[in-house]
Amino acid sequence: MNTLTDAEYAATKAINWSSLKHMATSPMAFQHSLRNPEPETEARALGTALHCAILEPLVFRQRYAIMPDFGDLRATEGRTTKEQGKANKEARARWLEEHKGMEILTAEDSERIANMSAAVRGHRAALAAIAGATEQVVLWKDALTGLACKGRLDAITEGVCDVKTAVDVSPRAFGFAAAKYLYHGQLAFYHDGLIASSRMVPKRLPLLVAIQSRAPWDVAVYNLQSEHIEAGRMLYQRLLRRLVECSAADWWPGVAPEIMPLQLPSWAINAETNHFESEDF
Repeated sequence: MNTLTDAEYAATKAINWSSLKHMATSPMAFQHSLRNPEPETEARALGTALHCAILEPLVFRQRYAIMPDFGDLRATEGRTTKEQGKANKEARARWLEEHKGMEILTAEDSERIANMSAAVRGHRAALAAIAGATEQVVLWKDALTGLACKGRLDAITEGVCDVKTAVDVSPRAFGFAAAKYLYHGQLAFYHDGLIASSRMVPKRLPLLVAIQSRAPWDVAVYNLQSEHIEAGRMLYQRLLRRLVECSAADWWPGVAPEIMPLQLPSWAINAETNHFESEDF
């Protein structure tokens, strides 16, 4: 395991899951993701801040600042005087200068992060799951393809633990989300990478700490089963093999490079339901 800065990690030439997962869509999508990194959206920035608050609370306090309410900055008649609006702007500018170089959070975002962080701290299983080394970089070589791989693991206790947010953390809903977003592939990739790095042999299979992103800020901890890891392993190995093949041929096709049969949903071809009255149109 290695502790690298964000810049050092980004400069390390190796395949990470954030890029590899796009191969599940198509090689074209993978290439596009390399050339066009995902833009920093408010949601992504909030997720990064949340991870930092939960996994590195000391770093969070050094890196982030909560912007106070400086009042109305506009000098519109009936809203505030020109003098007051100017004073508010100057106070805001001074505050920004004093916190130059820090990531700025709004009071609303700060409250959301505080609620989710408190929910994790109040959940014994979740707190135990992230009690080990956090934000650890693992570097390894995939045995089947020879590709250099890397991963930044949220937490390592007796095994890999990853923190996710979700609107609904109930078993059925989160299980659907885990399949949709290929969490099993990601966790199998990290689990095997931890073993391949020769740093430790996990005593347990990976855990997922799911945090509800809205009130009541529920938390659930899910442990992957051996069949989940095996399915995830088959997934990431298939993606790595496809990456090697596409690299060798320098061919990066989209989802349908040849003619494919159209896949209509079952309800659309069911004779009993595929009936429309004239007034439907």
